[in-house]
Amino acid sequence: MSRGPKTTLTLQSSSETITATGLTATWSDVDTVKGNLRALKASERLSGEHQTVYATHRFTCRPVTDTTITEKYRFTYGSRIFDIEFVDDLHEQGKELQIDLLEVT
Repeated sequence: MSRGPKTTLTLQSSSETITATGLTATWSDVDTVKGNLRALKASERLSGEHQTVYATHRFTCRPVTDTTITEKYRFTYGSRIFDIEFVDDLHEQGKELQIDLLEVT
């Protein structure tokens, strides 16, 4: 596991509802996840297996027991919101995730 100060982020999932003005996404808390959050260079280019993603932060953590973290989720930290851009199971052993994030607010 990466060393450094631990940060607790809130994992959220989205549910969409149809309204008179279109689709509306409602986000709700799923779990809290403790790990290492570090800022990347602004818009640092990162390569995934099949795509290139842009990320502002990287979060390294242990997997959450009841939830498989994917790009369908997001994290919050106070009023800050981070979209999940790419999730990598380091060493493919299910013990450590490296999650690339894009801060949207």
